[in-house]
Amino acid sequence: METVNIGLWGDDQNGDTWDFPPPSTDSSLKEIYIEYGEIVNLLRFTSIDNKTGATTTSGTFGGPGVKNATASIKVPTEYLISISGTTKPDTKSGHVVIESLTFNPSDNTKPPYGPYGPTPPTGSDFKVPIERGKVVGFFGRQIKGGHITAIGSHVIP
Repeated sequence: METVNIGLWGDDQNGDTWDFPPPSTDSSLKEIYIEYGEIVNLLRFTSIDNKTGATTTSGTFGGPGVKNATASIKVPTEYLISISGTTKPDTKSGHVVIESLTFNPSDNTKPPYGPYGPTPPTGSDFKVPIERGKVVGFFGRQIKGGHITAIGSHVIP
């Protein structure tokens, strides 16, 4: 099944592009590692092939943050149905950055993963709700060694 790209939220001009598409047509996101502080600094993802059990881990996107967290998704019974967050102008770099991120699981009895970033966030909201599909990967822009400037998602409808 083919994926659909949704988004790019944040700064679509500054920073280097990065991409973590699903490694196979039957992949699920298994883990999201994030470093953050006043903004989202770093992201790393792990997918699992649901047929073979093989895992694939992305490179590291962005740079070190003050805090870190790992969202462990309970594959195969759980998957991500949406992401949301905030963007804001960064006074240090002079461009828009991802200020906060939240990852919403398919199990609506479970709280979301996040928000990761400042509490409360002060930037502009974005939300990527997905009907009848699952988030299987991400893409965006980064300042290497610094932070995430934009994010979008790969979705299987």
